[in-house]
Amino acid sequence: GYVNISRSWQKNDVVVLNLNIKPQRIYANTKVRANAGNVALMYGPLVYCFEECDNGADLSALRLQRDSEISFTKKYVDQIGEIIVLETEGLRAKSSDALYSSTPPAIEKIKLTAIPYYTWGNRCQGGMRVWLIE
Repeated sequence: GYVNISRSWQKNDVVVLNLNIKPQRIYANTKVRANAGNVALMYGPLVYCFEECDNGADLSALRLQRDSEISFTKKYVDQIGEIIVLETEGLRAKSSDALYSSTPPAIEKIKLTAIPYYTWGNRCQGGMRVWLIE
């Protein structure tokens, strides 16, 4: 929307807009087979992604815990500038080297880091995911 501000403007007047923006989970419709059961993160209008250089290889093994709190912090990134980074507790499934096994994957707790989708591919080469299993 829009806001009209009527006043006599003076030199050096400043308008400050503070929005109460919180990170939020976005869920795919179950009819979208590729993303059914998955969740993505947004902060304001921006979609976030999980990049290999922050979260390690094998991004398909990452899991986002349903009740995990999502925090945000400012971070300076070379060639991009200052961005808001999201962090949360997550899980990584670790399988054996066997193609199939009767033993379920081990689960380890990890810290997940998400960056704005528009910034990925600027810091390192590697994989990226927007949707994670929850």
